[in-house]
Amino acid sequence: MSEPGPPAPAAGRLRVLAWALWDCGSTGVGAIVVTFVFSVYLTRSVGDDPSGDTSPASGLGWALFFSGVTVALLAPVTGVWVDAAHRRRQTLAVLTTMVVLLTSAMSLIRDDPSYLLAGLLLLGFTAACNDLASVPYNAMLRQLTTPDTYGRVSGFGWAAGYIGSTVLLLVVYAGFIEGDGPTVGLLDIAKPRGDVFLDRLEERLRERGLATRRYKKPTNTRPAPLPLQQQIATEVNLVIEGLSD
Repeated sequence: MSEPGPPAPAAGRLRVLAWALWDCGSTGVGAIVVTFVFSVYLTRSVGDDPSGDTSPASGLGWALFFSGVTVALLAPVTGVWVDAAHRRRQTLAVLTTMVVLLTSAMSLIRDDPSYLLAGLLLLGFTAACNDLASVPYNAMLRQLTTPDTYGRVSGFGWAAGYIGSTVLLLVVYAGFIEGDGPTVGLLDIAKPRGDVFLDRLEERLRERGLATRRYKKPTNTRPAPLPLQQQIATEVNLVIEGLSD
């Protein structure tokens, strides 16, 4: 009776590093797109329209709900598909390419309420593809490790993911957020045609590269409520108030 052969050799360090680097990008996508940056841009800027019937936060919740349902339905099917080792890299490449393309398309979403639905769809599909890509990615661990190195390599991948997301968030903050100019608040005091004046003013300010946020008093007969005053104080650097019609 022949003795069992030795276990398959572990993959080289470069292959393990390449495998872990994918998790840097994947976790970064989750942090930037779903949690801290693009989702906040959708809810606070693109969807910042008080006349809408549905709040942007509610729309974001529905987008993530359908993304989760999609992953729940397709992840088991994807897992069966990548049981064949030769399909893992191909499936990972296809899903990663979709994430890259969808994320790139987010640059087309303008700060306009009419772009909110498109932005939410992009966010939901990106989140779903990113989560589904983790199925073939995790399956590859069997090809990269031995029973003796499984835990070490797996932990290295998790650590790389969190380090990568932290670095990417710092890059986004330093390059695109911290360097922004002042944010100007535009307060509509509910006088007739005040919104027309502020619309024109906002257009001129944005032509000069200034960020703006809109606010409106419930009535022109009383001072702005304290919660609204506090919100304005924390969100903008200065405020312009339309005093008359």
